[in-house]
Amino acid sequence: MKRLHEFGPFRVDPDRSLLLRGTEPVALTAKAFETLMVLIQHRQETVSKDELLKTVWPDTFVEEANLTQHVSMLRKALGETPQDRRYIVTVPGRGYRFVARVREVPSREGYGDAVMEENHKGDGMTVKEEEADHAGSEAASTPKAKTVTWILICALLVVLAAIGATSRLKHWGNRSALSAKDTVLLADFDNFTGEPIFDGALKQGLAAQLGQSPFLDIVANDQVRETLRFMGHSPDERVQLPLAREICERAGSKALIAGSIGRFGRSYVVALEGLNCADATTLAREQVEADNKEQVLSALSGAASKLRQKLGESLSSVQRFDIPIEQATTPSLEALRAYSLAMEQRTLGMEKNSIPLFEHAIELDPKFAMAHAELGTVYTNLGETEHGGEYLKKAYALRGNLSEREKFYLTVRYYTVVTGQTDKATGTLEMWARIYPRDWIPFNGLSARYQVVGQYEKAANAAAEALRLQPNHYLPFANLALSYMRLNRFEDAAQVCQRSSAAHRDSIYTHRVLFQIAFLHHDQAGMQREIDWATGTDRENDMLAIEGLAQVTSGKLRAGRQLFQRSWATSQRNNLKDDAAFSMAGEALAEADFGNYERAHSQAVTAASLGHGIDAQETAAEALALSGDVSRAQAIAQDLQDRFPQHMPLNVVSLPTIFASIELQRGHPEKTIRLLQDAVPYDLCEFASLGPIYIRGQAYLRLHAGKEAAAEFRKILDHSGVDVPSPRRTLAYLGLARALKLQGDTAGARQAFQDFLSQWSDADADIPILRQAKIEYARQQ
Repeated sequence: MKRLHEFGPFRVDPDRSLLLRGTEPVALTAKAFETLMVLIQHRQETVSKDELLKTVWPDTFVEEANLTQHVSMLRKALGETPQDRRYIVTVPGRGYRFVARVREVPSREGYGDAVMEENHKGDGMTVKEEEADHAGSEAASTPKAKTVTWILICALLVVLAAIGATSRLKHWGNRSALSAKDTVLLADFDNFTGEPIFDGALKQGLAAQLGQSPFLDIVANDQVRETLRFMGHSPDERVQLPLAREICERAGSKALIAGSIGRFGRSYVVALEGLNCADATTLAREQVEADNKEQVLSALSGAASKLRQKLGESLSSVQRFDIPIEQATTPSLEALRAYSLAMEQRTLGMEKNSIPLFEHAIELDPKFAMAHAELGTVYTNLGETEHGGEYLKKAYALRGNLSEREKFYLTVRYYTVVTGQTDKATGTLEMWARIYPRDWIPFNGLSARYQVVGQYEKAANAAAEALRLQPNHYLPFANLALSYMRLNRFEDAAQVCQRSSAAHRDSIYTHRVLFQIAFLHHDQAGMQREIDWATGTDRENDMLAIEGLAQVTSGKLRAGRQLFQRSWATSQRNNLKDDAAFSMAGEALAEADFGNYERAHSQAVTAASLGHGIDAQETAAEALALSGDVSRAQAIAQDLQDRFPQHMPLNVVSLPTIFASIELQRGHPEKTIRLLQDAVPYDLCEFASLGPIYIRGQAYLRLHAGKEAAAEFRKILDHSGVDVPSPRRTLAYLGLARALKLQGDTAGARQAFQDFLSQWSDADADIPILRQAKIEYARQQ
């Protein structure tokens, strides 16, 4: 009677080259199985690497890396982890040792009474594959009879796997399917091919396919990284079994989906398995074969669709939301891998680092819509609205094959950045939230859109819902803090920022909010903390710009200019021309408000020629109008109107402010007020930057309408959390003093003058508007 080797839950049949776990075959390559046999035969002894190479590859020279790969494959099949070497131990500098106790048992037909020491599936997903060196250097060395035997063994494996699968499916059928409330963890793929092109790309593709489903709620990468950090692991560690199970349980998820890819001759075998996190039992499994590398994504897509239905998603839902991976992303594995690497950089908050990777993905596949979309979003986030808009236009033109969720994402970005149709962007986000109610992204988007139009209560509610759904991303924290800030809820805003920092989800946005709160409270130490946080980071120029604005708001114009210049230089070194131009235009506008018209004009002209994004152009145009260059301001405004005819904030708020400034300069205050009438509902919106209120107040002063002017300036002062810091907020005290003087309120005017002069107690003495204010105040005494 032939003898079998038994260890742990495994049984090895040397004659049939079979490794079984209980009654189920565990498929291995021929060479991996031979490696296992050598180690078992020399158990408790150290087998050198040279000895293994000579024994397993007797007639062929192969590199040591090939052996390492097969040992790794063997360990995965046995369910070993780097922390738990139950079977194979590496002896540094020497070789390997098989350390498990091995029992010799007689063969029993059917293997039905195999001893099981564990009651869970193996940690490694296995696939059938024929031994073949992926570099093509290893020639077949077995005789024809052995080849035939191996083919029969492979066929037997398929039959046994099918029988086992049928048996398991009957058992699974009694299990409850996933519910709409369950979350699912997506593990990293086991790549048994040795071909790096599959690393990252297959998981990215699978995420795109599964992400279409309104039924499946995939645990976000940010939450996975945070869980790894909490567990004492590197947040960049690959998430594979059994580590994935522990993360799955910690995340409160019911299931995880693991995948693997292996070679089977010239073909590739892709396997997907849905596992119960609690006990590692299989909920669903799919295995497909691709004839060549070019068909792998298509095969993966088909397997994922079937897996979704087995996990409990309705057939109608799968059919409705089932765009193939190669259409939703790209048919190019190389492009998909570059895209996955770029998305990893974005997850880490390294926006600029992702740019060359997205660009490479587009070079490999110019029709890769989502690569265009993500790159456009990156540039927009960095202040490069014109450059970002060009990529988003290309993405929008290629949107036909995208999945429903990706179409929502791209449509919102297109309406927001390219056309400025805020109402359409908001409508799209609301529909997105209805179809995917567990998706945090549409709620986060709604918060941003509500801030654009000044609906800060709605913005806070939407951000709070986004944060509830996704507490492991920095954006919901940022939007909630910004919304609270603009509602004058400074303590709440600070608490959100502190929570984000404690959760390692802070960002330039939350630190800017903390800087703004410190500025309002004249807390120099608090402001310095935020400046120090940004120093040396890739967002240092953002903090330099807001620090410069704070200095200018306090009347320290010379100090502010130096900070602005450093910010511009940093932005231009990073090829962020729109960002530099916007900051430059902001300083030009402050110079114009302060009465430094010559410098304001020079700065505005430079800014308008440097960057052609909306923010830079409209701010430069307003500065030009107030500094007396009406014709150039009008030309820029008309160009913006022609380029963005549907842009709601631009056409309702910014352009009327420019045209009103022109009319104010021409001495037509009544027309100034009429031009700004439609902007009243948006006076405090993010896009307004206090412009309509301030210009309207100046027009009322020209008309000697003290009551109306005072109401405008008080609106600025009463909403201290909007646009902080802002020189116009300080100048509102002076505007109020002049308005009260017109009303005959001498005491009130004197107090407002004192408030202004107190705000500018350390201001540069040569600022024209300060000199004029001191003269007016002296006349009040």
